[in-house]
Amino acid sequence: KPFRHDELVAVSGPALRLSAHAVLHIGMAIHELGTNSAKYGVLASSVGDIKITWTIETKDGMENLKLQWEETNTTGNVGLSQEQKAGFGYVVLQRATPQALGGTASLIVEKTHRAWELTAPLKECVSELSDTGN
Repeated sequence: KPFRHDELVAVSGPALRLSAHAVLHIGMAIHELGTNSAKYGVLASSVGDIKITWTIETKDGMENLKLQWEETNTTGNVGLSQEQKAGFGYVVLQRATPQALGGTASLIVEKTHRAWELTAPLKECVSELSDTGN
């Protein structure tokens, strides 16, 4: 909502109660992605869309949170400059957030598409009080 383009953003996933630790780190990553979009992408041009989704997946007997940001801008303006690749936001997305949550992340940036994916153990992301059945 702070970026004033609600109609361009779709958000979906199961109800989860994130731990304070996960809120801090995932919040920083989402803020970075939103800020980049507001400067260079969909939220700057009002062209395209952003899909934010999360799922719970089981791999090798372990439940993982998989969070995805998919941004498509038909104006061809979502790429990263060399400066941005060396900046604080890039570090947040590629190292700080996944390491803090014991997971991994990938960032794909093409001319018209930006995708960030975080995979982290669910136990590192949810509050002990979480009731994922609601």
